[in-house]
Amino acid sequence: MKILFIILSCLLIVTSAFGQDSTKSFAFKNNRPSPRPNLFYQPDLSYRIWQQFNLIREANSGDPLAQHELGIRYLLGEGVEADTVKAAKWIKSAADHGVTAAKYNYAILLINGWGTEWDPFRAFKFFKEAAEEGMSPAQYAVGLLYTDNLIVKRNWGKAYSWISKSAEKGNEDAEETLKEIKAKVPEAKIDTTASNLNRADSSAGSGNASLKSSLGLVYIDFENVLDSIPEVTRKRLLEDLTHSGSNVLSDSVKNSLQDTNFVSISSFISLINGAAEYGSPEALAFLGYLFESGIYYDKDLLKAIEYYIRASRLDSPTASILLYQMEKAGRFFPLIKNTSDSGNKTAMFDWYGLEILGLDHQITLKDALNLLASSAEKDFTPSLLEYGLYFYSSGKEPQNMQKAFTLWQHAKNLGSKEAEIRMNAAIVLDQLSTSNYETKLDQLFSASGKGSVLAQSALAYAYENGIGLERDKAKAVKYYRESAQRGNRFAYDRLKALYDSIRPDGAEFDVE
Repeated sequence: MKILFIILSCLLIVTSAFGQDSTKSFAFKNNRPSPRPNLFYQPDLSYRIWQQFNLIREANSGDPLAQHELGIRYLLGEGVEADTVKAAKWIKSAADHGVTAAKYNYAILLINGWGTEWDPFRAFKFFKEAAEEGMSPAQYAVGLLYTDNLIVKRNWGKAYSWISKSAEKGNEDAEETLKEIKAKVPEAKIDTTASNLNRADSSAGSGNASLKSSLGLVYIDFENVLDSIPEVTRKRLLEDLTHSGSNVLSDSVKNSLQDTNFVSISSFISLINGAAEYGSPEALAFLGYLFESGIYYDKDLLKAIEYYIRASRLDSPTASILLYQMEKAGRFFPLIKNTSDSGNKTAMFDWYGLEILGLDHQITLKDALNLLASSAEKDFTPSLLEYGLYFYSSGKEPQNMQKAFTLWQHAKNLGSKEAEIRMNAAIVLDQLSTSNYETKLDQLFSASGKGSVLAQSALAYAYENGIGLERDKAKAVKYYRESAQRGNRFAYDRLKALYDSIRPDGAEFDVE
């Protein structure tokens, strides 16, 4: 969901701000006093050198607009060697002198850890100052930050108020985001908060207590789920694919978002299957829907359940909803029981999965494990992956780890990409190797770009703890956020822990 991708949104905004002739930055374009003539690049080299000299001199003399301009040039490498540390220094100086655009730009650097220490809380303060001074992109950013419950407590009323202010200034992204927020806030509250920012405080809250939300993604509590499960539309399934982790697949699907009849699906079905092989929960959920509906493939409820379970085990909220709706309709138990009794390896995997996810309690966990083991013995790859995960999660005793890796290695030998990813991720998360991280990490980087949510989380952990990579909290946040936005709970927990580790005291940043 677009409103949840604050880092990506910031990247897009900052690109539009910086990706122009640096003599026409926000400072010079909008706020520069009229007595000072605009600077223009000239083909004459001596002129450009003189221009740069004057800019540095003005910045050193304390001119905040020149400081901001110089910072942007260091950021872009325009006329000087690119240097994000110097860029942050000069942009901060301009922000401290009250330049609105500099406050916004410095917030971008802070929230991404570019040229300065990662500090989302200081970033929020600079964003908010710029927003209060009327800057539309800053208003949009503040609104977005009120949705993720990481920096400040989630408050849909405040989010709507700030984003609506940005939309009123013609911000097209803000206009689109308001449509999505309306689905989360009752109309009465929207009308109230839109007209009075101070009254928006009363709308804070996480909504329905039966749902667990983080970064706006809905996680179903199977023990206390209500009937008001969000509807999963075909358009939603397509939109999920645009955040599948696979850039090639995402780009291919973007042109087909209105194709809710899936007429063009044949043009990217191979990409969907490829992403699913690497462990993309969005691709797995999509394939499950195709098998459930009999679209492109023949209808096969056992395969649909298999894909939904695999996606749910990777924390796909969409697959969890679709699987729950199938169970509620009573569509699969008789089928699974009959075919499982006859030795169908997919049915045995499905029955185990339903037990683990809490959707079926007609058999014991021991019986479910026996079904999983029988399916794994038939070389059913999803069962080998899941059985390996069972041993991996059962404790860190050497024998359990060995069993897990034996099962995953067998699945890898059968052609499973996800099996290799699970082994590499386990090596990083448990620091099982001291000399061969480079190869494992290279493979995880590759898998991350092909859709693996597990690879994203493992890379984030490696950056957070300096495992085979230089410790980099900002990069850890980037990968954790990308994974968490796709539903991964481990990533969200680690992301929250990173924020909490530097959270300032005071009510403003209390999210509990």
